Amino acid sequence: MKEFDDKVSAAPNAVERLAPPEDVQRVAEQNSLISEKVRQEGLDLLARSGEMDMYDVCAEGRSYTDKCRRTEDRLKFNRTAITRAYNEVTKVFTGFENGISPDREGTPAWDVRALCLNFLKGRLAFLDKELSQLMEWAEGEKAAIAADESLTDERRRAKTAKIDAEVLRRSSALQLMRPRTQTEVEITDRKAYKFIFEFWWTFLGMAMTKGELAKAMHPMIAFVNKMAGSVERLIADGVEYVEVPVLG
Repeated sequence: MKEFDDKVSAAPNAVERLAPPEDVQRVAEQNSLISEKVRQEGLDLLARSGEMDMYDVCAEGRSYTDKCRRTEDRLKFNRTAITRAYNEVTKVFTGFENGISPDREGTPAWDVRALCLNFLKGRLAFLDKELSQLMEWAEGEKAAIAADESLTDERRRAKTAKIDAEVLRRSSALQLMRPRTQTEVEITDRKAYKFIFEFWWTFLGMAMTKGELAKAMHPMIAFVNKMAGSVERLIADGVEYVEVPVLG
């Protein structure tokens, strides 16, 4: 509890130490003025564009977008110390959350889950083996009954029914002892990822909008774009390569 109290009390102190309120106010006002000035330049260019030659608009537009990128970097630099301070505070609080998360290796919750899951996996394997042995026993008994020529058909049916009843009783007991499970996929071959994508495409991707697909597949599309100028670029139905203007 003391460690928790120390971290909580240190959090606002970290903000004041790394980013005093007067500095936050100063940088906020400074960045606001810079941002508004550059933003207004863009609005002015848009307002004048209707009366300008479009080549001149594009020339100014390229210069303006370059300036915006440089100014964006400048604004980020100006607020670095302040956002770093707030990040430090965020780390304190996320540390509390991460310290108990069952999904983070090394936490007590993770270790408890690992302990329990290992036990339950072992239990599941034991029960599956018991069931397998039960079925083997039943098959052996039934085979022996079938081979026993001294038995009448009625006696043979009665003994077989008794075995079936025993299998039902014992398998039901084993089923009651089984831990709760869920089915998950396990990848055993890298080539399976291709089939997983095809499965996803059939049941989900095909119904998505163009925008949703562009977002979901952004890393792959970005790679295809990167390879667009290469001799190894993708050649496939539905894939076309077009020249797109670049402005800054």
